Amino acid sequence: MHLAKSSSTTIAALALICCGAVWSQPVSSPDLTLKDRAYIAARTYSSVNIYFAHWAGVPHLSYETAAKSYMELALPLDQRRDFVLRTLEFLTLLRNGQTTLTDTWLTETHGQPLGFDLESRDGTWFVGASLRPDLKPGDVIKAIDNEDTAVFCADKERFIPASSPREGRTRLQSMPYLFPQKFVLTLADGRKVTVDRSRKVSPPPVQMEARWIEPGKIAYMKLPAFSTELEQAALAKLKEFFESTNLILDLRGNASGPVPLALTKAVMTGPYRGWSEMSPMSVGIINSHAQFGATPQLFWTNRVGPPELPGKYLGQIIILTDGRCSAACEDFIEPFKDSKRAILVGETTMGSSGEVFTVDFRNGIKVTVGTKREFFPDGSAFEGVGINPDFEVPLRIEDIRSGKDAALQKARDIASGT
Repeated sequence: MHLAKSSSTTIAALALICCGAVWSQPVSSPDLTLKDRAYIAARTYSSVNIYFAHWAGVPHLSYETAAKSYMELALPLDQRRDFVLRTLEFLTLLRNGQTTLTDTWLTETHGQPLGFDLESRDGTWFVGASLRPDLKPGDVIKAIDNEDTAVFCADKERFIPASSPREGRTRLQSMPYLFPQKFVLTLADGRKVTVDRSRKVSPPPVQMEARWIEPGKIAYMKLPAFSTELEQAALAKLKEFFESTNLILDLRGNASGPVPLALTKAVMTGPYRGWSEMSPMSVGIINSHAQFGATPQLFWTNRVGPPELPGKYLGQIIILTDGRCSAACEDFIEPFKDSKRAILVGETTMGSSGEVFTVDFRNGIKVTVGTKREFFPDGSAFEGVGINPDFEVPLRIEDIRSGKDAALQKARDIASGT
């Protein structure tokens, strides 16, 4: 759900008066006029100033100083890619994964996928899943274009808005335009692999997977993303699993879509709580930010979902999680964790969610501002922290190489009582 747009603040109005209120170049244009750049910069500045809910995450940031520096550096940049990256670099200072910029033009012209998952654990970068025949899961990447992989990736993270360094590392592969069009990987085994992103690599379709692991006892359902179609498919399949004593829900890698509320209700058997939440009180008292050094915040606890036992799935639920599970995925998991309705197995989730205020510049560029900060129902921090599993099973290189799914195996052991 997005909040409705409001009028710009004075700085945005001044930009329009000086430059003329015009809409931007078409999506296909590699250039942005000075009028475009001034308008985007001004609206970005004002939207953050009014709606941003995460100032607590950047207590030492001088926003006005950062914004002034950003405008001085960004406005002269007439190449669209340069301007967009400079804006991302500015937004990254806010340390919030929901406060970011997307650009259709940049994605279409420079965003061809890597063709493999770039994973990082304990300072080591390696290949996760791969669609490239010359890169195998578990291959350790020592260098990219002869630069140490950790150094190369750390440099790119300054363009990745994130609520934690872990989130920044995780989101890197989802921004392939930060990589050269063609680059060489140096692997730990001495091989050099050339990655040419101009060669089309088609990812597999996003679809639900469901099967019996042990008929009547252990059912398995994987949802790599959320959508109305996938939720309906999951609900339909759930009817086949109704008599199962255990249901494993695999949400690893799930980072998109609306929260599947119908699926939640279909498996919840008792009261459950949502997030506690906080949002700026921007009406009438916005000037207090400048006067007192802090934006007033409205804080509320979420309602309790009532149990509705008829027609519910009553078996044990085990949810598989990882560091890519974010946003709606975390919104879905939280009540299961808090109510202890499910057992969580795997890795800590990303720790980045909340509703956003969106500015659509109608030229392919959109800026979103995290306007709601979420907390666990007891008030403890979630943003940049994530949801911890009950049984931690980290992703290991040796498991990837051997094809072993240690988290799924742990879930099966729990379901079997071993």
